[in-house]
Amino acid sequence: MIRIKTLMCGDKKAGFSIFWADDGLDTGPILLQREVDVDPNDTVDSLYNRFMYPEGIKAMVSF
Repeated sequence: MIRIKTLMCGDKKAGFSIFWADDGLDTGPILLQREVDVDPNDTVDSLYNRFMYPEGIKAMVSF
């Protein structure tokens, strides 16, 4: 999920990972990672609509 902290800290990139869950906390093997450049005028909504939603759908279809 796009975090508001990404925008507040002025991060240049945002992204997500899909991993196989195991017994640990965020310790399973990574299956897929995607990232996008953050534009100066981006909002949580614009990043979600431009990147997270379409890339999330593509990722689900690939598995």
